[in-house]
Amino acid sequence: MIVRRCLSVHAIAGTCGLIALEFLAGCAGLPKHEVNVSGELRAHPVRSVFIFEPEFPQKIKRFSPDDLREMHPEHQPATARQLLSVLKAAIGSSLLVESSYTPDEHAQVWAKAITTDLAKGRVPLKVKPHDLPVESVLLLGVMRYGRELDQIQIKPLPFLPWVKTYAIGKVKWEYVCDLQAILVNPREGTVLFDVRHEARTASPNKDPQLMEQMAREVAGVLASAFPTPPL
Repeated sequence: MIVRRCLSVHAIAGTCGLIALEFLAGCAGLPKHEVNVSGELRAHPVRSVFIFEPEFPQKIKRFSPDDLREMHPEHQPATARQLLSVLKAAIGSSLLVESSYTPDEHAQVWAKAITTDLAKGRVPLKVKPHDLPVESVLLLGVMRYGRELDQIQIKPLPFLPWVKTYAIGKVKWEYVCDLQAILVNPREGTVLFDVRHEARTASPNKDPQLMEQMAREVAGVLASAFPTPPL
């Protein structure tokens, strides 16, 4: 029997055979939050930043096929635009977000190699330098973004694919925005800060505004990681 969003337990039967009872957890505990700002950035705050498009993981863990639709390949461009809009608004309130620079193919390849690792949770201590005409760049990996069904699902005899799955309790939706980001001095390859923040909230309703609210929370954490430049 599989129970989603409960504790994990395994029981094995005796000599007559093996029966596994798996209670799989959908709840991952407290939301993730980690902010590491380098001494170099604290001593010399940046005044401007260019934000590259976020990267999404190739494989996304879902409990239901409709979970995290915002991360489906066909929805990724729209999700990236939404995240960039929210991030630029939050960060742009305290420093200049570069808009005149358009990265060439080499810069895109350089950034994608880093953001692909970030989307896997791999945070570098230093990156390969690249001569870009901007003071700093913000690189983003999307760990999880979208709406998930938060309801207990029970499937007796999970090793039999035709056995029906049963839902227990009221339908509830969880909205999550979980980003991994680094700020980089591109010419030196120095990682000036790394930030991982996950915002989550639950609701019985499908409310797109809650998704934007979670994105704004994460954007606020990223914006606050930039030390204030001296006047």
